[in-house]
Amino acid sequence: MRSALTRVLAIDPIPKGITFVIVEGDYLLLDWGFRVRQGGTKRLFERVEDLISRYEPDYLVVENFEGEGSHRRPSAEKMIRTLQRLAKRRGLRCRAFSREEIRQTFPADMRTRSRIAECLIDRYPELGDTLPPPRKWYESGEDERMSIFDAAALALAFISSL
Repeated sequence: MRSALTRVLAIDPIPKGITFVIVEGDYLLLDWGFRVRQGGTKRLFERVEDLISRYEPDYLVVENFEGEGSHRRPSAEKMIRTLQRLAKRRGLRCRAFSREEIRQTFPADMRTRSRIAECLIDRYPELGDTLPPPRKWYESGEDERMSIFDAAALALAFISSL
């Protein structure tokens, strides 16, 4: 039986560091944001440990980079492995979801990144100001703010699996 107060820390690696969300129960978004790799990777993991100490999550949720639909850089894979070891060392349960498992959490007509972001804003209205404007056809790369929605989608995939 699932506890209404299950607290989840979902982390998504990005080239400059990580994005994260902390969710409690089904609908309470406690915190979200970026942690930039200032001071090196060691300092970044200290900041993750600070999040764990501050919020005391029940689970750490990350992407299963070996799963269907996942295409991660080696540096992101290394970071996810390190996060999993950190969770184990801290006695924190860890779950990983593939990109395909995450997409399956959403209705069939809402499985693009922009549609998933819309669904997440419906669930967590606080994220509304985080959504960047749509990317123009001539713009390269994606706005880093979209990765907050990747972290939120990870959390929702976990919540839906309970």
